[in-house]
Amino acid sequence: MSKYSTLPWDEILKLTNGVDINGFPLSAGALSLSEVSDAKQIKELSEIIFKEAVIQIHMSGGCVVVTVNFPKTARKEYRQSKSLLENWMKNLENDSHDKEILSVTVTPLLLNGTFFLIMTNLVFFDSYDTNSAYRLIMAFDNNETIPVITDEINISQIIIEAEQQYERELNEIRMSIQEAEEEEAKANNTNPYEKSLMNQIGTFNYETADDVTSEQSGVRFIEEDDV
Repeated sequence: MSKYSTLPWDEILKLTNGVDINGFPLSAGALSLSEVSDAKQIKELSEIIFKEAVIQIHMSGGCVVVTVNFPKTARKEYRQSKSLLENWMKNLENDSHDKEILSVTVTPLLLNGTFFLIMTNLVFFDSYDTNSAYRLIMAFDNNETIPVITDEINISQIIIEAEQQYERELNEIRMSIQEAEEEEAKANNTNPYEKSLMNQIGTFNYETADDVTSEQSGVRFIEEDDV
C-alpha cells in the first residue's frame, strides 16, 4: 500500500463514503470468493453485490475498515454476505482452502469506473441489525489493499472533475430550497427577514417609568408629587 501513498486518498474517500445530496450511495461494492489455480488462473466461486448499500471506508496505518449498511430491503444480500464471511473465518486454518481469496471491491460511482479499491486478507468482521439497516463491519490488512486505476488516465484530474460536479449539484439543491422558501413566504404574504427581525425585537426587555430614575439620559420623568 505504501507505493500508493501519493494518491489523493482524502479526496478519493470523500467521493466513496456515504451518500450523495439525494441520499443515494456514493459507491458500489461487492464481496467475492475466488480460487487461484496452479496455472495462476482465477476462478470466481461466489460474488455478492452490496445492493443499495451505503459504504464507509476508514484507513489507519496498517488497517482498513469497511462498513456496509444494507437497507432492510436487502436482507438477502446481507445474510449471504454474513454467511460467506463466517465460513471464511471458520476455514482460515483449513489447508484445503489455501488457494481461495476473499476480497471486497469498492468503486466510487462519480469516478465512472476509472478507479477500484480491492481489499483482501480479512482479519476481523462483525455484523448486527440496527433499526434502519443491516450492518457489516470488516477489517482488512491495509498492506494488502490494491487500488486499480484505468490505464492512461489522470486520476487527480478525474477526482477534481467529480468534486466539481458534486459541488454543482449541491449548489443546485441549495438554490432550489431557497426558491421554495421564498415562494412559501410569498404565498403566506410574509417577509422572512421581517419575521426574523420581529422575533429579535420580541426578546428585548423594556424598563417601565417606575424603574427609571429622573437622572437617566438627561430626561426628567414627572411624578405625581412634582405636580
